[in-house]
Amino acid sequence: MNFSKFNFPDEVSVPEFDSLTYLYNKNVYEKNEYILNYKVVRHWWGNNTKDFIVIYEVKNWEDVIKATTRNNELFEEYWDTPEARKLFIKAYDKYFTVKHPDEIYREVNYDVSDITPIKESSEK
Repeated sequence: MNFSKFNFPDEVSVPEFDSLTYLYNKNVYEKNEYILNYKVVRHWWGNNTKDFIVIYEVKNWEDVIKATTRNNELFEEYWDTPEARKLFIKAYDKYFTVKHPDEIYREVNYDVSDITPIKESSEK
């Protein structure tokens, strides 16, 4: 999972940002054979609208490194010159703050097959 904060530059352009995000997703995440599923989540409700989260799912721990390596390869294949990569990065990075954590989460499955349910109290 990649969690970033929007920067909101003076020359903010939602169509430009959406287009850059679309290009990256289409040419990197969707072509990466190690990524089983991905989502881009933006803050929708509340007083802080700067959250931007990319979540992608891989099969196992080894595929985390493989997916990251493959993302870099696909990025360099689509933006096939140093100049093209530099232009894309400059355009896209202006929308984010420099700081972001890279966090890894796992799904937690609860086995409740041998648990006796708690009865609801009639008192409310």
